[in-house]
Amino acid sequence: MNAEISFSTEKLDDDKKVAIFSFFGELDEMTGDDIFQKINAFFEKTDEKYFIFHLKNLEYLNSKSIGQMIDLYRKIIGRGGKLVLAEISENVLDILDLVGVTRVVETAENLEAAKVALLESE
Repeated sequence: MNAEISFSTEKLDDDKKVAIFSFFGELDEMTGDDIFQKINAFFEKTDEKYFIFHLKNLEYLNSKSIGQMIDLYRKIIGRGGKLVLAEISENVLDILDLVGVTRVVETAENLEAAKVALLESE
C-alpha cells in the first residue's frame, strides 16, 4: 500500500502559524520512514512551533510509525510548541487509543477544533 502526505501552512492569528500535514493511505514498514523523513526535514528547516496531523484519510499505521510520531511530538514540545491530531479515522483512533497516544497527544474532532486548541495554547 502507498502512503502520501500533503502539507500546508496557515496563519492562526497575527503571531501564530500552523503547519498542517494531511496523511493518506497506510504507514507501514515501507512507507512510514519516507513520510516521517519528509516531516522531520521540514521540522529541521523551520522554526514552526504549531503542528496539526490531519488523519482523516490515514487507514493504518504500524508501531514504528507511532514511535516516529511520538519522537516528533517530543521535538515539538522541546521547541515550546504543540501538536494536535485532528479528525482521526476510526481504525487509526483504535490503534492510537490502544497504545496510549491519545492520552499524551491532544486530539480534535476536525481541523477547525484543532486550530482553536492551538490558539488556546500558551
